[in-house]
Amino acid sequence: MKQLYASLLVVVVSMGTFQTLSAQLRTAYFMDKSVVRTTLNPAFQTEGKFVSIPGVGAFTLDVAMNGLAIDKLFYPDLDEGSLLTFLNSGQDPDKLLSSLHNKNMMNVDFRTDIIQTGWQAGTAFWTAGVAIRGGLQATLPKDFFHFVTKAETGKYDMSAIGIDLSTWLELSAGYSRPIDDKLTIGAKLKLLSGLAAAKVRFDRFDATLSDDIWTANAQGTITAALPGDFKFEEHEEEGYIKGLETGSFSPTGFGAAIDLGATYRLLDNLTLSASILDFGFIAWGKSTYAESSIPDEGMELNFEELNILEGGNANKFTEQTDKLIEFAHFLPKKDKSFKTMLATSVLLGGEYTFFEDKLGAGLLSFTRFSPLGAYTELTASANYRPISWFAASLSYSAIHSNFKTFGLAINFYPKGFNFFLGSDYMLTKVTPQFLPVSATAANIHLGMAVQW
Repeated sequence: MKQLYASLLVVVVSMGTFQTLSAQLRTAYFMDKSVVRTTLNPAFQTEGKFVSIPGVGAFTLDVAMNGLAIDKLFYPDLDEGSLLTFLNSGQDPDKLLSSLHNKNMMNVDFRTDIIQTGWQAGTAFWTAGVAIRGGLQATLPKDFFHFVTKAETGKYDMSAIGIDLSTWLELSAGYSRPIDDKLTIGAKLKLLSGLAAAKVRFDRFDATLSDDIWTANAQGTITAALPGDFKFEEHEEEGYIKGLETGSFSPTGFGAAIDLGATYRLLDNLTLSASILDFGFIAWGKSTYAESSIPDEGMELNFEELNILEGGNANKFTEQTDKLIEFAHFLPKKDKSFKTMLATSVLLGGEYTFFEDKLGAGLLSFTRFSPLGAYTELTASANYRPISWFAASLSYSAIHSNFKTFGLAINFYPKGFNFFLGSDYMLTKVTPQFLPVSATAANIHLGMAVQW
């Protein structure tokens, strides 16, 4: 089977050119009748009652990286029309390397609602729902890209490589109520059933490359929890890990989280708000553990054993990176439980409205904290509510948009139905393969609900 951890790295690199924001669409934050905004601040209320349509009620995908654009990683082959990776020998690696940070953060998050519902009860507003969520956070050092693209003689520090992957089932119940005519507070409790998780860490990963030999010193760990019966797939002769073999399905972790929020009407036409989302954890009780088997004095391999530069076609990317991950020689150890914290988000917002709330100007600060680092985005929006059953928002996110994209969200809510579609990063320029050019961020949110 494909090697799990190499495959994770491939997913991270190939998807990391977009910016992920915890499956939360910031452009919808100030759309006061949108049912999706209750996931952004538990103090928010919508009118009447709603039930999402099972299967299509809401879907959100956010993908991201802190500065690297996808056209630096993938190139169209003008002769054959195929897609080439940055590993292709015909590409200039300096174009990629000049755009990198010393520590490159990458994230992928998704959410799909099985069912969500909300209803008014006096002045209070209740929500309940079931959703499947997942997230991948990773870091890759600049030395990693330098090593695999140029393979120049010298020393490389790749200890910053880290991967966190988890998926879970979420059951939530929320409550919001006004304290007075200005302040409204809300909270949402979430019970989590862990489906799968993997964590890769290196305390040390130093590589020295000469003309025909390269030497590495590595100390790292892999911790994984997968549903049902599973075990490490081991190399037949040397015993180090090649991947994972899985069996029947069953939950493998349990946890809890909470959302907290508040809104405050400072003036008749100025409302401030704040929320903390996904403050919680999952305890994984059924997991397996492995440590790098490279001795302290290091080990040497012939360069042919890591011919990472061969080819460059996207289809060979997994095979090439397999060789690098396999070199770490992770050996299975005694199983042990572990705990993962959710990526917590903090939102601070304010909106000033005009013409009896038909127009609004909003500003939202978003900061996301994960075990591998923090990420911040600042979003300005113009919000248009001309009639009772339609609203639209146009946004610009200043930090990762690079003046190449803008956000757009529309919400139709005639009597009995609510439809929402939006993105924080509408792509204005793409390659023939529909890959975004120069953009470092992209997401999409689609939702439909019955509302009355």
